[in-house]
Amino acid sequence: MKKYLLTLFCISIAVLFSQCKKEGDAGKDGNANVMIYTFGPKTSSGGTINYNLPAEVTQARLDSSVLLAYYNPSTELPEVWYSVPGMGSGGLYHVRSFWYNTGNPFLGVRIMTPAGAVYNAAVTFTKFRIVIIPASQITALSIRPEEQYPDYQTLMDKIGRND
Repeated sequence: MKKYLLTLFCISIAVLFSQCKKEGDAGKDGNANVMIYTFGPKTSSGGTINYNLPAEVTQARLDSSVLLAYYNPSTELPEVWYSVPGMGSGGLYHVRSFWYNTGNPFLGVRIMTPAGAVYNAAVTFTKFRIVIIPASQITALSIRPEEQYPDYQTLMDKIGRND
């Protein structure tokens, strides 16, 4: 009986897979138009480093893409990458970023103390990488008026949690 059921199962799977058909044309080969920009060493002793981007990086491109940045601090091995924003090497500083395109697109990197003041000690990024991933579709969403809660207690009442 077990042999019969196993044979029946194998035949069913074979029939199932043989009936699958590809529908539609194959998509284009590619990399989803991901752009990666790399930079060599830069040092900051006043808390800011700017990375200029090519003119093709328009404000519309910045507004409709995933924007990522990574750096390799000179105090680390060349294979170590830190993400922006985040704490720096040894937790000595915090790195923040801001993207601008006021005619010349760039990424500004601010180096701050963990408390939020400007970090005035010299910091060298031996390598810096910017990754821009354009969206294939953007969907605007909004909160329905009935889902807006003016305060914590109103929300807790709505979801049935009366702490």
